[in-house]
Amino acid sequence: MNFRAVAAIYKFEMARTWRTILQSIVSPVVSTSLYFVVFGAAIGSRISEVEGVSYGTFIVPGLVMLSVLTQSIANASFGIYFPKFVGTIYEILSAPASYLEIVLGYVGAAATKSIILGLIILGTAGLFVPLHIMHPVWMLAFLVLTAVTFSLFGFIIGIWADGFEKLQMIPMLVVTPLTFLGGSFYSVNMLPSGWRTITLLNPVVYLISGFRWSFYEIADVSVALRVGLTLGFLTALARLYGSRPLVSLARFYVWIIRGTPLLVQLFVIFYGLPSVGILLDAFPAALIGFTLNVGAYSSEIVRAVIASIPKGQWEASYSIGMNWWQALRRTVLPQAARTAVPPLSNTFISLVKDTSLAAAVTVPELFQAAQRIVATTYEPLIIYIEAALIYLALSSVLSALQDRLERRLARSSGLAPEGAR
Repeated sequence: MNFRAVAAIYKFEMARTWRTILQSIVSPVVSTSLYFVVFGAAIGSRISEVEGVSYGTFIVPGLVMLSVLTQSIANASFGIYFPKFVGTIYEILSAPASYLEIVLGYVGAAATKSIILGLIILGTAGLFVPLHIMHPVWMLAFLVLTAVTFSLFGFIIGIWADGFEKLQMIPMLVVTPLTFLGGSFYSVNMLPSGWRTITLLNPVVYLISGFRWSFYEIADVSVALRVGLTLGFLTALARLYGSRPLVSLARFYVWIIRGTPLLVQLFVIFYGLPSVGILLDAFPAALIGFTLNVGAYSSEIVRAVIASIPKGQWEASYSIGMNWWQALRRTVLPQAARTAVPPLSNTFISLVKDTSLAAAVTVPELFQAAQRIVATTYEPLIIYIEAALIYLALSSVLSALQDRLERRLARSSGLAPEGAR
């Protein structure tokens, strides 16, 4: 590891922050303060409290997270795009620094600037409303992980963009709307049930909810659910781009999940975690168990099919002028998808059948309903056969969809038999 190269890039990016302090620090702080004044004064006068917390205090975590998300992407994307724009990127590429060291320098600087900005905004908010952080360690953990993750995202955008329009497109059209719709200025529980279900599909909801929980111990979704989903995401990153210790940790996670029965995992999550103070409802516990279990198997399938594509396919794509993303999207993934569909479909069909295990942790589902009917009718053979037939029907529909998808991929790749085209 060339730490001198990492330090050089990091110091250069941090120095650029102080040279453009009005744009990097002052402007986001003033904008967020205006958000706070407008929303706190206009809406706070109509909504006195949200879940036992004054409205002005309630929106502070959302404002901090809004700034951290947007600034992390902006700092990282501009940091790597500007050398491409002025041509100094060739000096970086010719230097004795690996891609990992370049990423560490740029992403580390962008994340550091975002964390500093978030802490400044937090201190500014403390001038307007009283703040009390119930879990400061978790608050810092959410802040650091969010800054690093979205700085990585911004770095990818900076590499992908070939103009200032593309540099601003994803932050303006995707990230900012998702952040505003993620509960920055309101609680998701205030929405109607239908809109609440749709909102929970927004990943930013879990970031803001977890960050707010570290302040006031109130959250829109289960803390354990957020931790489980975050763990799965970080494991995927570690397996693809992590250093050797992170790869070993990800492999350990896969080893544990694949080496223990799913039913045991559900029992540990639902019945075991309460002994250490983590209480979960039945449905979130089952969801976490199924997610971790399927994620371990699916990650190995995806990793294997991408690795099975010959290296010559990458080199051929590069030789005709494709960049890394174009080679992955146009050459590698179409071939990998055709190979991955059967095992991934089998994993999904197996998951549908394994949902019957959720009855063991009191989740209302088909098998539990069959058990209740048997308890009143005393006809286990008929009822359980009917339940099995329903599972068989669901699996048959999914198998038919799998066959159709395989045929379509085969036709698109030109590998289908003449009679099947």
